[in-house]
Amino acid sequence: LFPYTTLFRSSQPSICSELTMNSPEGKQITEDMENTRGQTVPERLSYYIANRIRDQKQWYTGKAAWNQKQWTGWFISSWTLQGLAVILAFIILIPRASIINPVGIVTTAGAGVLCWMGARNYRELSQSYGFIAQRLSILEEQAHQASDEKELAEIVSHVEETISQEHTIWIARRLDTP
Repeated sequence: LFPYTTLFRSSQPSICSELTMNSPEGKQITEDMENTRGQTVPERLSYYIANRIRDQKQWYTGKAAWNQKQWTGWFISSWTLQGLAVILAFIILIPRASIINPVGIVTTAGAGVLCWMGARNYRELSQSYGFIAQRLSILEEQAHQASDEKELAEIVSHVEETISQEHTIWIARRLDTP
């Protein structure tokens, strides 16, 4: 199940160095992985589906939902502030008793919320994570059809490529920020 580690290490050296920094003693192949290697194809497939595909699918689904919730909350906040600015503008026009004009402050706060939403990329992340979760669901269905070493290797390759692409983008974003 895990002989693909060498291929990954050679094709993604920058990611491997980042991952090694965060793992204890730089160990990437755990004892559990070693034990899994000795199992039959159906046992390894079952283990891989339960402990890798479903785990990652659940993580990406959760992240997609969290980012969507964040985007919705900030979007509503922005429109609420913009609506409040309009209401305050009408209130200030009527009595002309107020020296202070809070419209500019509220409008600026609304614009700040929009900038925050853009900087945090909640919408894009939600869509990206949702796409990965959907792709993992498709691959999980395909994995149930695998019956030999070659088919298992193909499924593992597709799943890891799917996860690796998103992870590579995530690391690139982190490395680009000061």
